[in-house]
Amino acid sequence: MTFLVPVALLSLFTLLLVYAHGLFRGSLLLPPGPTPVPLLGNIHQLPKNEIWKALRAWGVQYGDVVFARFLGTRVLVVNSLQAAQDLMDKKSSIYSDRPRFTLHVELMGLHSMTSHMRYGERFRKQRRWIHNAVQDKDAVRTFRPMRQRETYILLSNLIERPDDYVTHMEQFMGALVMEVAYGHTVRSSDDKYVQIVRQATTAVSDVGSSRDEVRDGTAVPVACRQTFTCDSGSRSRHAPMHSSPCHMARPAAFVLEYAPQLPPFGSYHQASRKAGTSLRSLVSGTDSARVLCGLHAGKKSTNIAAGEQAISEGKLTDEEEEDIKGTAGVLFGAGTETTVTTLSVFFLTMVLHPEVYKKAQEEVDRVVGRGRLPDFDDRDSLPYLECVLKEVYRWNVPLPLGIPHQLMHDDEYSGYHIPGDTMVFPNIWAMSQDPKFYPDPERFRPERFEEMDANAAELRDPWHIIFGFGRRICSGRRFADEAIWIAIANIVATLNISKARDAHGEDITPPLAFSGGFSNCPAPFRCSILPRSKAAVDLVSQMRANVAA
Repeated sequence: MTFLVPVALLSLFTLLLVYAHGLFRGSLLLPPGPTPVPLLGNIHQLPKNEIWKALRAWGVQYGDVVFARFLGTRVLVVNSLQAAQDLMDKKSSIYSDRPRFTLHVELMGLHSMTSHMRYGERFRKQRRWIHNAVQDKDAVRTFRPMRQRETYILLSNLIERPDDYVTHMEQFMGALVMEVAYGHTVRSSDDKYVQIVRQATTAVSDVGSSRDEVRDGTAVPVACRQTFTCDSGSRSRHAPMHSSPCHMARPAAFVLEYAPQLPPFGSYHQASRKAGTSLRSLVSGTDSARVLCGLHAGKKSTNIAAGEQAISEGKLTDEEEEDIKGTAGVLFGAGTETTVTTLSVFFLTMVLHPEVYKKAQEEVDRVVGRGRLPDFDDRDSLPYLECVLKEVYRWNVPLPLGIPHQLMHDDEYSGYHIPGDTMVFPNIWAMSQDPKFYPDPERFRPERFEEMDANAAELRDPWHIIFGFGRRICSGRRFADEAIWIAIANIVATLNISKARDAHGEDITPPLAFSGGFSNCPAPFRCSILPRSKAAVDLVSQMRANVAA
C-alpha cells in the first residue's frame, strides 16, 4: 500500500490546483450557493439519501439556480421550472452536452448509449432513430395494438399471480420495448431476453442505489458517487483517460484507477463491473446480437434494428452496428425501469388512497361500461383518470435529478456568470413539489388538476417536467405515456386494489419508502389485487384470446 502515499500527495496537489483555479474564476459573479471548503467543495453538506431535498433547501436559501462544487467539479443546481426552461430549453444548443461518465463508460460499457453519449453528430443520429421509432405520432399509433395485447397479458398475470405484480409490470414493459427495439415478441415471463433485461436493470439499479453499503459499514452518498462517475473539462472531452499527466485531478479517473484499493468505493467498483457484464450480455451477446441488429434471415419488422439494417442495405459498419445496439439498448434504461417505477407508484398511491381508486372506477364504469375494456379512444372521455395519472407523475417523479447536463461554454444568466463545463442538475423533484404551482405538494390529490383552468392545467402538467429538458428530453415519452395510461385504465376497469392483511386480519399499510437510486422506485410492499367480478375475469380471458388468435 506504500505506493498510495505518492499517489495521495499527487492527488492532493492537483486538487489544490483545481481549487485555486476555481477561486480565481470566482472573481466573476457566480450564482449564489453554499460556501465550499478546500478539496471537498460542498459534497460534505449533502445527506446520504434523497439529496434532491437538500438541493431544494439550497434553492429556498439561495435562489432558483445554485452554484456548488462537488469535489473538483463545478455544479449548477436548477430548482425551478422557469430556470430549467430558460437554460436547457431556450439555450439547448449549449446545455445539451453530458459530463464524461468515466465509470459508466469504462466499467459498464455505456459509451454507445444515447443517454450517456456526448453531444455531437452520433448523438443526433441516434436521437433521430429513437424519435422515428417511439415518438413520432404515427409510429406511436402503429404500436397501439401491441400495447393492448400486452395489457391483456398483464391483466391475466395479475389475476393469476397477484403477489408477483412487480414482475408482471417488468414483463409488460420489457415485452413492449423488446418488440419495438428488437422485433422480438415475448411469449412468457421466462423469455430469455426478458431475463437478460431484468438482470441488467437490477444490476444498474444496484449501482445507482444510495443505500448500498460498503465494506467498512458506511454508505457512500449518492451525490458523491454521482460526481465520481463523471469527469468534466473540455480539454479532456475526447481524449483517452490517461492522455493527461494530471488526470488524477479528475475524480472519476482516480476512482476508476484505484477504486479496488479504496474501501469507500470498492463495492461501487464491483457493482459497476457486474452491471457492465449484464449490459454487455444484453446488447452484445451471441444470440441477442442477432436480434438487436435484425440479422435473422428473412426478418421483416418495423423495429429500430431491422429498419436501420434496411437503410444500410445489410452492410453495417462497426460504428453503425454499435450505434444500433446503443440506440436499442437505451430504450431499456430510459423506458423499462422508469415506467415500472411509475406503475409501482400508481399501485402504492391507490392502496393508500382507496377513495381515489373508487372515484376512478366509477368514471370508467360510467364512460366505458363493463361490457368491454378501455382503449385509446376513451382517453379524452376519462378526465379524472387523466388527473390521477398526472398526480402519479408529480407525486414521485421517477428520476428526481434526471441525468446531468453539461454546459458547453461560458454563459450568463440573470446577471450571473456560469463557467463552461459546469455540470447541470435539473432538480425535477423540486419542480414537481413547488408549492406555488401545487399547493400542499406532499399530499396526493388528483383533484388539484380538476380545479385548474385549462391553461394552468396544461402549463402545470408534470408530463412537461418528468421527461427532462431541451435536446436531452426523453424521445420515448409519448410511447411510455400511452403504455402507462392503457395499463392503469384497464387495471381500474377490471381489478380491485387494496391493502393486504396480516395473519390476524389487520390491514397492512405500506411504508412511504423508496429506493433512492437512479430511479426512485417504491420499496417492495404487499397489496391485495383481486378481480372485480367473474365477468371481469371472463372479459380479460376473451380479449387475450382474441389478440392471440
